[in-house]
Amino acid sequence: MNENIVLPARHEVCGDGTRSPIRAARVLLNMSQSVLGEAIGRDRSWISRLETGNVSASVTEKVRIAQILGLPVDSLFPEDEEE
Repeated sequence: MNENIVLPARHEVCGDGTRSPIRAARVLLNMSQSVLGEAIGRDRSWISRLETGNVSASVTEKVRIAQILGLPVDSLFPEDEEE
């Protein structure tokens, strides 16, 4: 796990004005949307839509994104805890 990344609390606005923990983690790792998308078999625009809440990731994609970013799945997808 990547203990150096501190994500904003749930529903807290990230430094860039978004509420996406995926974007916050990705930006802190200096990773582009294209690189993350390629790593999970999606394109940059899909990652953008995921970060803005316009698409949902499958369980497999959520696990893969968490592995790539080095963080627990529930820290990146807190909405899953509410369901």
